[in-house]
Amino acid sequence: MQRFIIVFIIFFIKLNLLYSSDFELVLSTKTVISKGVNKFNKDHLEVVKGRGSNISWYIQAREMDSLEVYIEYSNSHPLNQRYQFSFDQHDFFWDVPVTEGSKWHKVSVGSFKVKANYPTLLCIAPPSNKQYKHPVRIKSLILKGSKKNNLILLPHKKSFIMPKSSPGFGEELDALHPVLAVDDYSPEGTQWGVTGIAHKGENEFFITTLKGDVWKISKESNVTNKILIAKGLNAPMGIGLYKGRIFVLERDQVTELTGRNSNGFFEKHVCVSKDWPKSKDYHEYLFGGSILKDEVYFVSSVAMGNRNGDNRQVPLRGSAYKFNFETGEKKLIAAGFREPNGMSIGPDQQIFISDNQGEWLPSSKIIHLQDKAFYNFKYLPVHPLEKSAIIPPAIWIPYGEAGKSPSQPLFLSEAWEQYAGHGIIGDVAFGGLRRFVLEKVNGIYQGVILRWTQGLDFKVNRLEKISDNSILAGRLARGNNWDKNPSHSSLKKITYKGGTAFEILSIRAKSNGFEINFTEPLKPGVGWDVDAFHVEKWNYQATQLYGGMKVRHERVLIKSSSVSADRRTLFLEMENLEKGFVVYFRLSEMIKSVSNRKLWAGEAWYTLNELPKNDLGIVLQAPKNINKIATSLTYQSKISGRVLYQQYCSACHSKTVQKLVGPSFHPSCGLKRTIVDQLGKKKKMVNFDRAYIEQSILDPNSQIVEGFPANLMPSFGSVLNSEQIKALVDFIVQSSKNPSVDK
Repeated sequence: MQRFIIVFIIFFIKLNLLYSSDFELVLSTKTVISKGVNKFNKDHLEVVKGRGSNISWYIQAREMDSLEVYIEYSNSHPLNQRYQFSFDQHDFFWDVPVTEGSKWHKVSVGSFKVKANYPTLLCIAPPSNKQYKHPVRIKSLILKGSKKNNLILLPHKKSFIMPKSSPGFGEELDALHPVLAVDDYSPEGTQWGVTGIAHKGENEFFITTLKGDVWKISKESNVTNKILIAKGLNAPMGIGLYKGRIFVLERDQVTELTGRNSNGFFEKHVCVSKDWPKSKDYHEYLFGGSILKDEVYFVSSVAMGNRNGDNRQVPLRGSAYKFNFETGEKKLIAAGFREPNGMSIGPDQQIFISDNQGEWLPSSKIIHLQDKAFYNFKYLPVHPLEKSAIIPPAIWIPYGEAGKSPSQPLFLSEAWEQYAGHGIIGDVAFGGLRRFVLEKVNGIYQGVILRWTQGLDFKVNRLEKISDNSILAGRLARGNNWDKNPSHSSLKKITYKGGTAFEILSIRAKSNGFEINFTEPLKPGVGWDVDAFHVEKWNYQATQLYGGMKVRHERVLIKSSSVSADRRTLFLEMENLEKGFVVYFRLSEMIKSVSNRKLWAGEAWYTLNELPKNDLGIVLQAPKNINKIATSLTYQSKISGRVLYQQYCSACHSKTVQKLVGPSFHPSCGLKRTIVDQLGKKKKMVNFDRAYIEQSILDPNSQIVEGFPANLMPSFGSVLNSEQIKALVDFIVQSSKNPSVDK
């Protein structure tokens, strides 16, 4: 009898375990998307550093369910930073308790609801850049639901094979836009790092420089004159004029220039607003200086130098404020900014701010400033506005594609004719200008960003409208302390000279697809072929790691393409559109205008925050007598390492002998490099080979080439997948042997 009871108990336990497993899905760390610099050890992952990793899985449920999430781990020493768990964009934080010896422990880390038949991302985000001497050992995540056999693990998707590329079509433009004229407005002998511009007219304006000087510039005939009117300011990033007074945004205060002497030099710098703390980190600035009525708007950045520490910030960093000149009152407006290097007054007198990719920012973005809003850059101690709902950007700027280090946006006036009301934005890594077009859907701003021009001879940091049809652009070099690259000038006047180029004018969302508007009518017969368009969609998962991969990235099926009667608009009909996604458009180079012009650029990135309600695009049947012109896209045979280099590497790493921010890939630099081990501070020679290049992509700070600073290059292990990294490494290896390689 006793034996029977024992057998029954064993049978019951086995049956119960079998039954329970039907309600669970075990996710082994051996199946993560990217381990980064961490190592597998038999059946578990040993995590020593988060940056560059993507410890993530996609799951799917047949039916909606509530899941409890457990982690199986061990940790021998206390940590000073939390781990982040994100389940379908819902965040939990975990302090990683110390466990006994090397024994495995299973603990609950949170719960969430899973949708039916929808790919759901689950990710573990360790602290970004702190490297621990001991690993946190993670064996698995266990998802426990209430419905039997409901959950499955989805395989990792392979990268898309893209259409063949050329300038404006998968690659950066290489020329000045046809409607623009550019004049050098730099006084002779200046190579300023321009951080702020304010104007009194087309030929008189004021410049702040990164060095801390303020210059008055006047243009008379063909001569540009300069007068130094102030110096010794602390890293000013903006300047504004109010009722004849000059205000400068220094690193930690709003300053008025006073005490003007007979030579026009301001001898006094009077602080008018200074009520927020700062650290000694060089990267804490105040940006902006947009003036509305009696108030100036500005926004602070967060510290960068503590990435190797605990990622704590001084309280209230990353905040937007406004200061009233008349009353002296300062008001906190919003928070959650990282590196908001640009601000402008846009439609309906609203403020728009750019922000740069980083921790909690999977990509760069253009933000509509709203009262008491939080834009998702998180740190400890917790900001008082972090409890607010996270506000999505008006426009995402996909990193490496539409931009890299966006600077100041600016909105064009009526004199720019068909571009009136459009925004433009500079980029201090890629250079040139992008154009963006906003629309308001269900009360929310969203819109499209497009390539627009190169050919400006420097990287644009500041933009200021100086007349109805002209803009002054200010240079800031890209490099250590933003002042490493040589440049031919500091200031350029960009003028709209009229005329046109055949290009995408705007894109508008409809309930069932998108309208694409062109600057000229399409050639008869063009636009009806759905194979002339490549469309993708994705969204982002924000984590405490730098940057991020595209989430739920997939091709979009185009049901039909319709051309309007005036042939200036085509409508792409689509299914299964979702709000919260970026939609990418790539048009065929074979699409031409009625005047037989080729498209200037054939790419666009639309941020779909809201789907229009009951606003259908018109679907048409192609006329029976129409002669369709062949415009189908031609696709590459494999992932292009050359395009990946242009998107992610070329701004900092040259294929020539030219010295940029990072080491060159030119053969003259040799197949061996002297590197500095950041842990031991020791120098050694290494082979410039596949292993070194891949390690540098995943963990740039681990082996830095002598003469280059640390913490300058981000990790791309959480941005690029393994296929893309392989293609990129292949290209770099070939380029280091033969710079003319073009594959």
